[in-house]
Amino acid sequence: MRFGIDLSIIVVNYNTGELLLSFLESLSTQTTLRLERIVVDNASTEDPHHFLETAEGLADRVLRSPENLGYAGGCNLGLSEASGRFVVFANADTRVLGRALETLVKHLEAHPKTGLAEPRTYLDDEKTFFIPEFRALGLRDLIDDALLRTFPNWARGLHRRRLQDNLACWRCNEPRRQTALTGAFIAARRETIVSLGGFDTDYPLYFEDQDLFARMRRAGHQLVQIPEAEVVHYAHRSTITDLENAEARYAAGRRRYLRRHCGWSTDLFDRGLARIEPLVARLHPNSSWLRRFRDLGELTEAPSFPIEGSGNHVIELAIDPYFVLSAGAFGSGERFFIHRAAWNSLLPTAYYLRAWDASGSELRAAYRFRKLQAPTAGAD
Repeated sequence: MRFGIDLSIIVVNYNTGELLLSFLESLSTQTTLRLERIVVDNASTEDPHHFLETAEGLADRVLRSPENLGYAGGCNLGLSEASGRFVVFANADTRVLGRALETLVKHLEAHPKTGLAEPRTYLDDEKTFFIPEFRALGLRDLIDDALLRTFPNWARGLHRRRLQDNLACWRCNEPRRQTALTGAFIAARRETIVSLGGFDTDYPLYFEDQDLFARMRRAGHQLVQIPEAEVVHYAHRSTITDLENAEARYAAGRRRYLRRHCGWSTDLFDRGLARIEPLVARLHPNSSWLRRFRDLGELTEAPSFPIEGSGNHVIELAIDPYFVLSAGAFGSGERFFIHRAAWNSLLPTAYYLRAWDASGSELRAAYRFRKLQAPTAGAD
């Protein structure tokens, strides 16, 4: 136990290599706080470039677990060794911008009702795309998500309501209370996390953070986003190294969360929806909805998107055509350009993009495309 530490930063590593080093290097801009950098290695199976040895020179402690404890277990191990008055739990695929750590700590010091604080989070270094607003999962969200996926043409009002919720988050410049956070980078008082027993290690991979948020709310603590603090989250870069059984782990975590915080009936309802939706899709295909999107085909280079009308516009980007969860950006003029850094941050998969007027009430354009992995230098 070290004394006089302001903030302990805990990052769990599993085969993240360069991402881990990039994260640790981004902490060097924080000069006024007395930091404690703790890396928990979850029995990584790959380290060809000896990244962990390099990490030992950038971190104060590297805890090497002989077995993979899962994300929750890794966070708890780091917490047990932490000395700071405050703690940050960070994904290895994040990067701190500016004085984000100081801003988060100052807010926690000044607002005792805040249990967890998170920074404004972007998907790319250019700060083009905002992470979508996260909501606590409940019965209403299950119904809304099912309506968006199965009857998108009938759920236009719901699409606009979701967009308005996101816009309120993306445009807010003051601390904002939320029912849930992204979970990629969260700050708290160490004693608060300890009093709640840390993370629940019975969650196999997903929903351990959402479970913590629910217990925080139940204990009377607030969850707050601090727009003045900023980080980049290269989404899914840390979990992509451990995709085996990911869907099964997600389903198990979701089921445990719903049973624990929403009741068995909500879990049964969710599982029933999962069985019914494919049947509805066969009886009521959404081909007319998909025809709304202009298909740009397969792309290796960042495209530009023509947009009808002039003035400012709002962009939504999602990996599903129903925009259940979408990132956002702002633009102006007759085209929207994805900067190279933003393009490079996107994983190779199918994407859907919509452009709205500045108020989010008039749809101006809709596109779909598949991003391909750019060919490496020297490839045939």
